[in-house]
Amino acid sequence: MKISYLFACWVAFSAPSLMAQAPATEESFPFVIPGLAAPPAGSVVDLSWLNDRPAGEHGFVRARDGHFVDGSGKRVRFLATNFTFGSCFPDHDTADKLAMRLASLGINCMRFHHIDNQAAPRGIWKAGTPKKNEFDPDQLDRLDYFIATLKRQGIYADINLHISRNYWEGEDFPDGLASNRERQEKLPNYGNAIDKINDQMIRMQRDYARALLTHVTEMPGGMLRVRLRLDSLEEAERWVLSLGTHATVIRPEKLRERLMRATEELWQRYGGPMVLHDA
Repeated sequence: MKISYLFACWVAFSAPSLMAQAPATEESFPFVIPGLAAPPAGSVVDLSWLNDRPAGEHGFVRARDGHFVDGSGKRVRFLATNFTFGSCFPDHDTADKLAMRLASLGINCMRFHHIDNQAAPRGIWKAGTPKKNEFDPDQLDRLDYFIATLKRQGIYADINLHISRNYWEGEDFPDGLASNRERQEKLPNYGNAIDKINDQMIRMQRDYARALLTHVTEMPGGMLRVRLRLDSLEEAERWVLSLGTHATVIRPEKLRERLMRATEELWQRYGGPMVLHDA
């Protein structure tokens, strides 16, 4: 291992000098990697043709036989990357350029990460407020526009929900601790794990997700509605059951019926016979 490491270091430090000594030939040519400028359409380095546009054109992506498929049954392979913190909120002109450039690289999925960590301009929360519990309208507009322009270029959006907002930064907690500094020292980072059992934290997750995923933003040429979609009723069933009495299913009726059967089976297995009535 030591020999391999030393050899790798020698190659790394020697490469520039070796390249400098290499004689120029007529076959050499400059290869400049552009910033946000996408290559010309039809260029050999333009891979945007790999993406179906807009994203979701052939229906929702689902898992089937261990693979992702679209609504037509065609296999889908995701090549993805991340935007985090302030990079999730580019201005409209930059968002258009980024989406085209990313598509030209063959990228077809983008994860939005840590948008809940800070106030604007580094996060989604309104600056100057005592608590992180109000969206900044300009940041929300930028996020919506970015997701919409990515969709036009065939790029899916994976929006992470609760990641790194400490719950006590959003609301007061009757936990007996003297300060946020003490909470930071004694509680799990960002409330992880306890936010699965603490009623107030569960309600805050629900309120945040509802506000972010169901708002409607006016866009030139139409409306953009961001909504939560799950791959299947099986996934929805697991998700709702994990929330227990904190979840209420409004529709579809088919999901309500599945949950009734699943709950009855669990009770018969662990608690004895019972009869459930749809309320």
